[in-house]
Amino acid sequence: MKTYFFSGIGHATARFAISNNEIGNALDNYHLSGFSNEKILAGNSYGLYKKEHPESTPFDFFASEKMGFIKRHHVTPFPPTQKKMYFAETSLDLAVSAVRNALSDSGVRPCQIGAWFLSTVSPHEQAPGMAATLKAYMVDFENSSPAFTLTSGCSGFNINIERACEYLNEHEDVEHVVVVHAETMSAFLANRIKFIPFVTFGDGAAAVVLSRNQSDARQGIVSVVNYHDPALLDVVGVDKKWNLYMDDSMVKDRAVADIPEAAAEALKLAGWKTEDIDLFVPHQTGNAILLPVAQQLGIPAEKLFLGSQHEYGNTSGATVPIALSMLKQSGKLKPGFKILSAMAGVGGNYGAFTYVVPDAPITVKHDKGKEFEGKKILLIDTKNELSQEITEILKNQGATVYCIEETQKDIADSISKGDVTANYVLYPAFYSMRSYNEILSAIDIIKVCVKMKCASIVVCGSMCENTGHPLFPEFVSSLRALHGILASASGEFLSSGTRLVYYMTGCTDGDFSSQGDSNTRFRIMMKAGQEKLITKTELADRLVRSLIIPKIDRTWNFYENAMVVRCDGFKPEVDI
Repeated sequence: MKTYFFSGIGHATARFAISNNEIGNALDNYHLSGFSNEKILAGNSYGLYKKEHPESTPFDFFASEKMGFIKRHHVTPFPPTQKKMYFAETSLDLAVSAVRNALSDSGVRPCQIGAWFLSTVSPHEQAPGMAATLKAYMVDFENSSPAFTLTSGCSGFNINIERACEYLNEHEDVEHVVVVHAETMSAFLANRIKFIPFVTFGDGAAAVVLSRNQSDARQGIVSVVNYHDPALLDVVGVDKKWNLYMDDSMVKDRAVADIPEAAAEALKLAGWKTEDIDLFVPHQTGNAILLPVAQQLGIPAEKLFLGSQHEYGNTSGATVPIALSMLKQSGKLKPGFKILSAMAGVGGNYGAFTYVVPDAPITVKHDKGKEFEGKKILLIDTKNELSQEITEILKNQGATVYCIEETQKDIADSISKGDVTANYVLYPAFYSMRSYNEILSAIDIIKVCVKMKCASIVVCGSMCENTGHPLFPEFVSSLRALHGILASASGEFLSSGTRLVYYMTGCTDGDFSSQGDSNTRFRIMMKAGQEKLITKTELADRLVRSLIIPKIDRTWNFYENAMVVRCDGFKPEVDI
C-alpha cells in the first residue's frame, strides 16, 4: 500500500531567547500590565512551589507552572517594536532555514521536490504567497513545481499535511513534497501592553519532507482530520493593523472541547485506542489547555510532549513540526512509535493526525546530479582569492570555467567573434582594487556578453557605494559608474534573454576595504547596519547560486530598471 512518511524534519530558531525574567522586568517597570502579584500570593499553590524554588517570584510561578512557558524565541530583542521588525528576520527567513534543515535531514535535493506547501499568518509581505518566494530560494529559474500558500495559523500544518497526502496520491510522478509552517508572532505584539501574549507567543518555523513509500504495514501518516469551529471566530486573531487580539478564556473553553473531538476521530480512523499511543504531540497554549485535554483523552502525563511550548512558546502552526524535529534530534522518534497530534486555534480551525514512525530504514532515492553539469561560465578577473574559490565551487558542480589570462580587450574581441561562449558570466568587480579605467573597460566585456545570449550575468559591487569609503573615493566612484551603466543597459540584456544581477556585498575578508584600518571598516559596517564580516567562502557560494537561483538566503533584492540589485550583509534602510 502507499504510505506517506516524514523522510526529513527540521526547524529554525529565532535569534533572541526571551526569558520569563525579561517579561517580569517589563511588568515591574510598567511596560506591561495585567498581572496581579496579590492574586498569586493569596493562593496556596505558590507557597508550595516557592518551598522547592525559593528564588522564584509570583510571576515565575504563573508563567512556568500555570501557563507552561519557560522560554520563547523572538526575531528581535525584547520588547518587539515596528522599527526593530524592519531589520529582523522574517517568517520567510525562518521558513527557508527550516526547509534547508529538513532537506538536509532527508538527503533529498530541492530539485526532487514536486510541490511546496506553506502556511503562515505572519508573511513577510502580502503578495505573492510566501510559498512561491520560499521555493525561489531552493530551485533554479526553470523549475515549475507548484507552490501553495495557506493563510492559516494553529492548524495550518495539519491542513497542509492532508493536502500534501492528497497531492502525492494524485501525482504518481511526484515522490517528495515539502510542508512548512513559519511564524513571527512577535510582529503582532509591538502595540500590546497586556502581559499574557508576551508570555505565550514565540517565533519559529519547522518543515517536513513528506515522501511516498510502499509498505505492507500502515506506517507514516495513518489518518488526518480537519474541522472548523465558528465559535472561535473573532475570539483570537490579528486585525488589519497587525495587532493581536485574544479572549483567553474563550480560547480555552473552545480548545478544550475541540482538540479531544478531533483527536478521537483521528484515533477512530486509525483503528487505535488511547492506550496504543506512545506520544501525544499537541498544539495550543501550554498547561492551562493541554493538561486538561490530555486528562480528558485519558493520556498519561509521561506521554504528553510539551517540549516545543517550553522552549519556543506558542509558535502557532509551527509548534507540532518543531516538536517532531526536537523529538527526532533527541532520538525519541523510535521505530514503530505511534504518535497522535491534535491542535485548535485561530479562525476556528482544528484537527488531528496519527503517525507511525517507520519500523525499518526507508531508502529515499537521491538525485546526485550536479547543478552546473555541462554549463560554461565566463569568470572575469580571475587573479584573486575570491575568484579561486568561485572556480573551485563551479568545477565541483560540473561546470567548465573560462579563466582567461588575456587582456580585457582581447576577451571582448573573442566574445564578439564568437570564439568564447558561456551560459553564465560572473564578475567580482569589487574584490581587487582597480583603477577607474580598468573597471570601465570591463563594461565593454559585459556589453558584448549580450551577443552570447547567456542566461544570467552577476556583477559584484560593494556596499561602500552607499556608505562611501574615505580611503578609496575614486574606486567607489568607479563602482557607482559601473552600477549605473549596467542598470541603464539592463533592458537590452533582458530583451535578449539575459538576467542581470548587481550584487552589492557588505565588507568581506580580503576585499579592498580591508586595506584600510579596522576602525574605518567598523564605522562603515555600523553605518550600513552590517553585523559581521562576510567570509570569502560564504560570498563565493552566494555569488555562484545567484547565477541560477532567483533568491539567496540573507540577502535583500530590489529592481533598478530591469536589473536586480541584491544586498548581502546589510538591508537598505527606509524611513520607518
